[in-house]
Amino acid sequence: MTPKQTIYWILRRCVCTSKHPEVLQGRMWSNFTFTGGPSVVTGVLETLGTFEGCRHAGAGEFTRRAFENGKLDLTQVEGLLDLVNAETLQQRKQALNSR
Repeated sequence: MTPKQTIYWILRRCVCTSKHPEVLQGRMWSNFTFTGGPSVVTGVLETLGTFEGCRHAGAGEFTRRAFENGKLDLTQVEGLLDLVNAETLQQRKQALNSR
């Protein structure tokens, strides 16, 4: 098997997709979960980069899409931001109780 064939073999076995209309982001997504050393990770990411439209999600992209698609309101988005930025147990608890 060539390196590219090996990566395709890995991808066919480790892809989770969702087309359900109720997903938080409001659109189809794919999640890749695999195990391996740096060479495997690099190979998978390089191969994914050859597919048109395939890219890493940007910071906050899923939350932005959920907000734009009416899946989260502004209060929920702000609460999530507080949770992500929580540095102490008290801050985390406060963020979780603010919803």
